[in-house]
Amino acid sequence: MKRLFTCKSLCTILFFVVLFTNYIKPCTSFAVYFNNTYYGLNLDWQDTEVKFSIKKYEGYKVFYVEFFSNSSWLTSCGFNERGLLSTSQLVYPGVAAVKPNETPLDYGGLFRISTDFFGRTDSLKTFLNVANNRLIQVPFIKLHSLIASLNGSAAVFESGTDSNMVTNTGENFIVMTNFNNHKFWGKPYTLTTGTGSDRYQVAYSYILQNRLNFTYENAWEVLKNTKQNSGSYPTICSFIFDPLNLSVYIAIKRNYQQIYKVSLTDNYIETYSGFSSYKKLNLTNEGILVSELINLTDMKEEENTNNYSFNLKQNYPNPFNSVTNISFLINKGEYISLKIYDILGNEIETLIDKYIPAGNYSVSWNAKDNKSGIYFYKLQAQTKSITKKMIYLK
Repeated sequence: MKRLFTCKSLCTILFFVVLFTNYIKPCTSFAVYFNNTYYGLNLDWQDTEVKFSIKKYEGYKVFYVEFFSNSSWLTSCGFNERGLLSTSQLVYPGVAAVKPNETPLDYGGLFRISTDFFGRTDSLKTFLNVANNRLIQVPFIKLHSLIASLNGSAAVFESGTDSNMVTNTGENFIVMTNFNNHKFWGKPYTLTTGTGSDRYQVAYSYILQNRLNFTYENAWEVLKNTKQNSGSYPTICSFIFDPLNLSVYIAIKRNYQQIYKVSLTDNYIETYSGFSSYKKLNLTNEGILVSELINLTDMKEEENTNNYSFNLKQNYPNPFNSVTNISFLINKGEYISLKIYDILGNEIETLIDKYIPAGNYSVSWNAKDNKSGIYFYKLQAQTKSITKKMIYLK
C-alpha cells in the first residue's frame, strides 16, 4: 500500500477533522452479507440542504454525502470505488481516553483514512493496530463508526477506556444506532438498551427474519421501519449501497416511491424508479444539491402535471457569496410577488410586488447585510406559489 501521510495529506486530513467536529445526528446504519450484500443508512438531521458528489483526493474515488450546518458543509458518509462504506453516528455515552504511547486518531481522521486508502475493513483494523492508533473523541460530541467492505468484513469502531473497541459482524450482518455496540456483543439483541436501541431491535429483527433471501426490497424495508418521521432529527435521506455494482440508491425525505441511483463507476446520478420521465446528470467534485436535484426531476414534473402558469428556477450561484440571481418564467401576465424569507419564516425582503407581463425574468438579490445561512425565496401568483431554498455563505 502507498505511503499514507505526505505533508499534504496530513494537512488535508487535519482540516477535514476540524469540520467533522460538528458531526451530530442519530441515524441508523447496517451491513448485510447473505445471498446479496447491501449496506443501508438513514441520515437523520434537521431539515437542511444535502449535497451529493464524487471526489478523489490522494487515494480512491469516493461518493460523498454532505449536509449544511452552522455555515459549513459537513460530511455524513463516504462510499469508495473498492466498495467500502464509512459512516459515523452519535454514541451515548462516549469514552475519550488515550495512553501516552498511543497515536490519537479521531473519527474524522478514521473516515478519511478508511475511504481514501482502504478496500477492506479487516485491513483497516490491522493498520490501526500496527500504527498504534487510538480512537479518541473531540470535545462536545461523541461518535462511533460503522465501516463495511465487500469481502464480508464489517465492524463498529468505538473508543474504549483501555483500547479500541471493535465489534464485528454477527450472523453475517451488523446494525449500528447510538448506543455502544461492544457492550452488548454476544448478548441477545432483545437485551440491548440505550439511545437508539428501539431502532436497533427493529432493524435486527427484520434482517434476521429475512436472512435466507435478503433482497434490494428488504434493504429498503429496514430503512422504512427505522425512519424518523418527526422530532428534532427526522430522516432527510435514505441510502442503499450496492458494493458489488458500486451503485447507491437514494430516497429523499422519506419518499420511497421515487428512487435516484448513483453510479460510482461512471460518475452520474439518474432517476431510477417512480419518475414519469428519465433524467441523467453528471456527478462531479462540485456535487449537486438535493434542492437542485428535485428541481430538475420531481418538482418539475409536479409543476408540469398541475399545469402551473409559471416556473421558478434554482438561484445561481448556490451557495452564493453576497449576490445571487433568481430567474422565473410566467406564461401569462398577472400580479406576482417575489419575496425572501429566513429559515424561521420571517420576511427579509420583497424583490417584486406588482403586475408584470408574460415572459422570462431574472432578479438579483444582494444578501450582504444578512447572516450566513439558509434562506427561501417564494414566487406567489393569485392562486399558485413556488418556494425554493438557497444558501448564503459569507
